[in-house]
Amino acid sequence: MFAQPAQPAAYDVTNRQVYRRGQLLALCTAAGSKCTSYVSDIAALGLLWYRGTRSGALTRNRRSRANVYKHDQVGVGRVSDFVNTRSCIPEGDRYRNWTERQRVLIPIACAADGRSLRVGVLNVRSLGNKAATVSDMIVYNLFDLFAVVESWHDSAKSPSVIASTPPGYRVFERSRTRTKAMSLATNHGGVCVFVRHGIQFSVIDTPLSKTFESLLLSVRDGVQSFAFVVIYRPDPLSTLTIKDDFFVDFADVLERTATFVRCVVVGDVNIHLYDVNSTQVSRLVALLDDFGLHDVVGQPTHTRGHQLDIFVTRID
Repeated sequence: MFAQPAQPAAYDVTNRQVYRRGQLLALCTAAGSKCTSYVSDIAALGLLWYRGTRSGALTRNRRSRANVYKHDQVGVGRVSDFVNTRSCIPEGDRYRNWTERQRVLIPIACAADGRSLRVGVLNVRSLGNKAATVSDMIVYNLFDLFAVVESWHDSAKSPSVIASTPPGYRVFERSRTRTKAMSLATNHGGVCVFVRHGIQFSVIDTPLSKTFESLLLSVRDGVQSFAFVVIYRPDPLSTLTIKDDFFVDFADVLERTATFVRCVVVGDVNIHLYDVNSTQVSRLVALLDDFGLHDVVGQPTHTRGHQLDIFVTRID
């Protein structure tokens, strides 16, 4: 705080007392500089300004204690970290009422097994007339990743794809290549994956196959990372006589997931998986087993009582 000087002013400017820097600093140690009468006079002039206790040290210490991570709260197999966040409102309907202002530094305890993700897959057979239904399905079920096959689209800019993407999600797609550039006929086939914002992913390049359409993503959410494969095998007229090329191409895709601890393969292979006596089914099951994978559906997914769709994960 400042007080009235013990010495006269050095010079006057328009009847106002002016002090040099050295004179002001000398007031800090001048006798009687902390007199309450001087403080009252300075406050009356609106010149009194408190710097704060030890430059805000108490406030900093209080915040620091609030952010100190207690390791005894962390279980076995967990790690702790600090994440720098900003006050924000995430996108998406599920966070519409989320307005809480977060601290700049918050303690995060990451479990070794991480949190679970909600993953869905649907043979939509054209997004054109089901865009609103697909969007509502994703939001209502809180899917983190949702794959559709037989989307019947041409690109990510197709109106059906845009209309199917809920707020707070992004889409990655792979459409079927048209044989005739100027054709206006429906472009059958195609796969799309709708990914909730906040989940990191990257596309893994795979060679184009003539026997099926596929999309391979590397997905990361917190401590979790896994390969996510979407596959659609057309040609439903030959479900009982599948060419060897399909198994060769499918094995190539699975080999690209071998470096991932976790792997999820979803889609429609148009194989009657319920027929355990089928040679084609046996080859597919053996191929999955070679890569430590197995199908977890085990029930009909078609209106005629067939299982044509797969949801494959690691055996362990």
